[in-house]
Amino acid sequence: MGRQATVAVTAGLVLAAWFGVIVAERGGNPSTLLAAGRDDVRVASYVARELGPSFVPQEGWGHDGKFVFIQAHDPFLLNPDDHAAWLDAPVYRSQRVLVAALVGIGALLGPWGVVWAMPAGMVLAVAVGAWATAGLARMHGRSSWWGLVFLLNPGLFYSYRRGTVDVLAVALLMLGVYLAAGRRFRSAAMALAAAALAKEVMILGALGMAVYQRREGRGILPVVVVPLLAVAAWGSYVRLRLGVPFVAVGADALTAPFRGLRDVVADGRLPNVAVALVVAGLVVVTLVQARWRPSLPAAGAAGFAVLLPVLPQSVWGGYVDAWRAAAPIMALQAVAVVAALPSPAWGRPVPGSARMTREIEIPAE
Repeated sequence: MGRQATVAVTAGLVLAAWFGVIVAERGGNPSTLLAAGRDDVRVASYVARELGPSFVPQEGWGHDGKFVFIQAHDPFLLNPDDHAAWLDAPVYRSQRVLVAALVGIGALLGPWGVVWAMPAGMVLAVAVGAWATAGLARMHGRSSWWGLVFLLNPGLFYSYRRGTVDVLAVALLMLGVYLAAGRRFRSAAMALAAAALAKEVMILGALGMAVYQRREGRGILPVVVVPLLAVAAWGSYVRLRLGVPFVAVGADALTAPFRGLRDVVADGRLPNVAVALVVAGLVVVTLVQARWRPSLPAAGAAGFAVLLPVLPQSVWGGYVDAWRAAAPIMALQAVAVVAALPSPAWGRPVPGSARMTREIEIPAE
């Protein structure tokens, strides 16, 4: 097994072990990983109906995992009145279909199969993300073990226990960047389209990379066009199935630049303010890096850095969601910073790396 694959397996096993400890502490009951809170009585009643008396809700309101669980029972909206109607924002949730569709495979084993499929899917996603990150590090002459920074991403750390779509979305984003770095643009387009179907804002990474790689001419177009078409086609289907206008967004609208951040600072509650200021600093650093030390990962990160300032207080004001919003920036910036170091941190440049030759080791399509 190659070093890149070893890093991927290591990252997956570490996360699997952590999930194992969490489940073991609860007597082998994995329902805590659904992030279904007892305060959200409506959704908790749906989950309890499906899982029976063994379901143990969390304290509080819970988080996104409970909605993924609902979607997994009907990811393609064949019976929206039975499932999608229980979502807090049916359009917004349903357009992020990929995670629910994959987790829904577990439904072949019954509702508890969906529960177990959620952490299993995250373990596989982390392995993919670590593999791609390791490959990007190796292209720049660094050790493949830098791939483990994907696992340690703070935005993803807060996603593991909350069942959010971010883990798979960012993993596929990194895979797309890795393939694009090797000029395999058609394969990169497919990976980025999948990332966008997990979370539509992943398109911003594709746009940033396309701007950076514009010298490739028409060859780079699939990296942007394919994800856009995928999101547009699926979004249209969702709105048709739910019977809502095509312009329906289904979530908080964007705001004036940094208005959400200003509102959080004015509110004055820690740790929300501290995290919001750190994320704002990350936005500035990312834009400076993309301007003065450009690279493919830095360009992808810049796409997200343009979005964050116009996000509402509902994102900036919850430190968990602020970290999650910054997760793709941190994943890409980790590679960009490592690549920009004056000398390899661990080991020397490897044969075929971008530091030793002008050609990336992956052949162009």
